[in-house]
Amino acid sequence: MTWRSRYLLTLPLKTAGSFIHATASIQVGARVVLESRASLIQALGDHGITHVTLLPAWFRQVLRDLPAEFEKPADLFVASFGAALPQPLKEEALARLATDVVEFYGSNEVGFVSSTRSGGKPGFGTVWPGARVEIVDQDDRVLPEGTQGRIRVRTDAMVESYVDDPPGSARMFRNGWFYPGDTGRMAARGQLQVIAREDDLMNIGGNKVSPIELEERILRSLGVADVGVFTVQEPMGVEELWIVVVGWRDSDAELLERVTRALSNHTLGRFHVAKVPRVPRTSTGKIQRHLLRQIATQLVQ
Repeated sequence: MTWRSRYLLTLPLKTAGSFIHATASIQVGARVVLESRASLIQALGDHGITHVTLLPAWFRQVLRDLPAEFEKPADLFVASFGAALPQPLKEEALARLATDVVEFYGSNEVGFVSSTRSGGKPGFGTVWPGARVEIVDQDDRVLPEGTQGRIRVRTDAMVESYVDDPPGSARMFRNGWFYPGDTGRMAARGQLQVIAREDDLMNIGGNKVSPIELEERILRSLGVADVGVFTVQEPMGVEELWIVVVGWRDSDAELLERVTRALSNHTLGRFHVAKVPRVPRTSTGKIQRHLLRQIATQLVQ
């Protein structure tokens, strides 16, 4: 950012990421723009916006709503946080909307921890100065570089507990570390790969699989509007993979063939594919997998 920058405020300032970007703008003399009279797409052009924050769910909708005649801005930095941003979505944004897309990882408890810029290694973010990240096992033993485990974080700006919530504080804060509930691995030179939420990792035939990785593979292969994956326990107690897609217009046979090809590098056993009108997500873009399981139950009835 410079004093010439214009940051479009899209989130309330009580959100850590919004507060950080807005105050950074003010510190360098940039202009912070609040616009409620026009759509976000119109505001980008009307105010010469150079920086904007889009949560993943908004990102999808903005790209869908872009008119055919939309002229890509000459300089637009888009920040995203709150949920993983699929690589195909980043690529589409760079082609049609942004000159740079940066994905931030962090939380209100600790602030920003790492960030991934366009052109960097997909899935890996650079840990910020002032942040320390370790990957540990279930007994809090630090794991070697490249090994998948639980993420714990310590930063210069973190809080130490929750107000009037001793059980929550004990669960999330221990020995000066914050445990965000994510799994990941550390690579060389301070590169962090966030794999999945601990409670999202799918155990298929003993293989721990990241749903985000599968969704990105399928999304790239099919070119549909949205994809969601989850597991359902069949009567014998075996977890089976379910895949739902939004916006598929060809035959069911072609859909099954394309999905099978996209997952050919994984040993996943039997899986099910279904078409749905939408994938339920939170306001930050995270898939609500418990709702997807309800959808699956209705589909097989």
